[in-house]
Amino acid sequence: MGGRRQQGLSLVELVVSIVIISVAVAGVLSVFAYNVRYSADPQRTQQAVEVARAYLEEILARPVYNPASGGSSTCGSPGVPRSDYDYLLEYDGLSNSPPQDQTGATLPLPGYTVHVSVTCPGFAKPALGPAGLTVPATRAFRVDVTVSYGNGHSITLSGYKVSS
Repeated sequence: MGGRRQQGLSLVELVVSIVIISVAVAGVLSVFAYNVRYSADPQRTQQAVEVARAYLEEILARPVYNPASGGSSTCGSPGVPRSDYDYLLEYDGLSNSPPQDQTGATLPLPGYTVHVSVTCPGFAKPALGPAGLTVPATRAFRVDVTVSYGNGHSITLSGYKVSS
């Protein structure tokens, strides 16, 4: 009579299989956990870009100088609410945390900070444009809007406005 062949796995083979499968599953789960932890970062970055874009559009839509003063204005506007800003130079030094809309209403973005910097006359800056069509540096104003969020993350959008 012939010997019967044993079917199935031995205990050693079973333990080795379980260890190999456990290591593979742990690797897959750690990648999954990392992706879940940082999946909100692109959304926060996009929110920061949109806030900066909204501020920059608002600022660049204003005239450079105070129309009531006949062209003479100073940078910054301490003590005046943002809803009363009439010209670009008033925005220099503006800081909001959390961000606000043009009327001063707070946006539901805790942890975000907006800072605006306007390069005012008297600062050294190059002329803008191709040779022969340049705008004098004394007429070009640079606006930088920086939105900070999270742990040291920030987005800066810049734009230029030329005075007439």
